[in-house]
Amino acid sequence: MRTNKEQIIAIERAIKQGQSLDVSKLRHFLLNAADVPLFCVGSGGFGLSMKFCALLYSANKGVGQACTPLLMNHVSDATLKKSKVLFYSKGGSQVDTGYLFERMAALNPQGIFGIGAFSTTSKHPNTMINQIRKVSENWCLFNLKRGKETFVSVASPLKMTTAVYRAFTNDDEPLNRLKLNLDRNYTYCNRDGSTQSLPQLNEVKTFIALYGGWGEPVAAAFESIMTEAGLANVQLCDFRNWCHGRFIFLSNHLADSVLLLYITPREKEYVQRLLQQKDWYNSDKYVFPDNIHIITIETEYDEPIATLDLAVKHCMLLNDIANSYGHDIENPINKSGIDKRVPRP
Repeated sequence: MRTNKEQIIAIERAIKQGQSLDVSKLRHFLLNAADVPLFCVGSGGFGLSMKFCALLYSANKGVGQACTPLLMNHVSDATLKKSKVLFYSKGGSQVDTGYLFERMAALNPQGIFGIGAFSTTSKHPNTMINQIRKVSENWCLFNLKRGKETFVSVASPLKMTTAVYRAFTNDDEPLNRLKLNLDRNYTYCNRDGSTQSLPQLNEVKTFIALYGGWGEPVAAAFESIMTEAGLANVQLCDFRNWCHGRFIFLSNHLADSVLLLYITPREKEYVQRLLQQKDWYNSDKYVFPDNIHIITIETEYDEPIATLDLAVKHCMLLNDIANSYGHDIENPINKSGIDKRVPRP
C-alpha cells in the first residue's frame, strides 16, 4: 500500500519529468495543419494523454479522436490519406500497431508521428520509431521508465499528459499552478451534505463517473485503472446523457453505488441545479434521495490545465480506494490466477 505522502511524491516526480521532455517536434506536428483530422492511437496507460490530446486538438481548429489500434482498422484508406495519426507505443513491436503504421507509411507518411520509449530493460531499439525514421522525422523517444515495473500505473500517465499539455499551451511549468498537498482533495458525502451511513470505499460495488469536457479523459482513466486493478465496476457517462435515463441504475443500487462527479466551472452550476431539483408533482420532495452517495472532484480551472488538475486529484482518490481494500493498486490481486502475460486477441 502507498501512503498519501508517497503518492504526492510520485505525482510531483511524474509532472516534473513531463515538464523536462522536449515537445517541440510534437508541438509542430499538432499545431501545423491543425484543421486536418487527428487520430491518437495507443492503449493502456497512454489512454489519459491520448484522450486529452484529442480533446485539445478538437478545442483548437480540427477534429481529434482517440482510438485503439483495433478500432483504427475500421478507418478507410481514403480517410487516412486526409488525416494525421499520432502513435503511442513504448516498444513499438505490437502487430496491430505495425499493421496500421504500414498502411499510413504507404498512404500518407507525412501524416505520421510516433511517441516511443527509450529502451531501458533491453538493448532492442523501439521498432515503431525505427520504421518511422525511414519515412519521416516525426518522432520522439522519451524516457518513460517509472522505476520498478508494475502492471497498473496511477501517477506515471501524468508524465505524458503534462507533455501534451505543454505542446498545446507553451506553459512549461504547470506544476507551479497545481496545488499538491496531503489533504483529501475530494469530498465524499450524501446528496444533502451529510456523512451519515456512507459506505466504506471498499464496500462500493459501482462508481458512476460523470463528466463534462475537461473531465472526460480523467473519468476514462479512472475506469481503466479501477478495472485493471480489479477493484470495482465503473460506469462512464456525461452529465446530460446520465439524466436521459441512465440514473435508473443508481435508483436500483443506492446502497452500494457512488456518483463520482468531475466538476469544472462549466459544470458547477449545472450540478448544483441537478442535485437541488424538486419533484414536479411534490414541491416538498427532491428528485434525488438524500442518501445518494457522492464523491466530488473539482477544479477551479476552465482551461486545459483543468484536466491535469483533475487527474492529479483523482490519483489521491484511487490511492484511498486501494488502501481501503488493503491492496497495492499497481500490482493487483488476481484471484483466478490468469497469467497477465498470456491473453492475446
